[in-house]
Amino acid sequence: MKKISYGVLALFVLLGLTACIPIPNPKAGKTGSSERHSKVTTVTETTTETTTSEAAVTTDKYKYTQESDGIQQEILVSLTYKGTEYQSFKIDMTHTFSEEQQAQMRALDPATVQEVLGEYLNEEPGMSDLTGIEGVSLTSSLTEDYKWLVSITIDAKKTDFERLAQVEGFALDFTEVKNMSPKLFGLSLRIYGFEEVKE
Repeated sequence: MKKISYGVLALFVLLGLTACIPIPNPKAGKTGSSERHSKVTTVTETTTETTTSEAAVTTDKYKYTQESDGIQQEILVSLTYKGTEYQSFKIDMTHTFSEEQQAQMRALDPATVQEVLGEYLNEEPGMSDLTGIEGVSLTSSLTEDYKWLVSITIDAKKTDFERLAQVEGFALDFTEVKNMSPKLFGLSLRIYGFEEVKE
């Protein structure tokens, strides 16, 4: 981005205007060899300063909560970008089970519960396709208080968005997302009921 010093610009304008104004000759109207002529030479100097500022990496977060079959699900979308260029998307889903479901889980070994939940996740449409795409990772874990955490991380620089858009059961159409600015994508999430998380 180029900036012109305002002092120099004002001086340039002032000198330009004065060069256009005729200078009165006190001896005008007199004839003879004693007549003087005035000549004004204007010299202008313009300074330009070039500054480059690199866009900062920003992360915006949006949250949505829903309940189904006694399971409360909180979805947190973290959108990281630099200027208008996407860096990554992270989708964290926290499943809070009903007290009855938690009691059934506590009767089992936590490793067994984690294994069962992992199998359930793998049977979901498109999950195996999702993990087969470069730049996409999927993790799941069970907390001590029996909340099930599922995280999908998408590296926007490595991931083929066209291929990602073909994954069955994945709610976001990334062919559209990649053509949106990060701010517009955030606005679309808010339109669909997500709340922006301010930190």
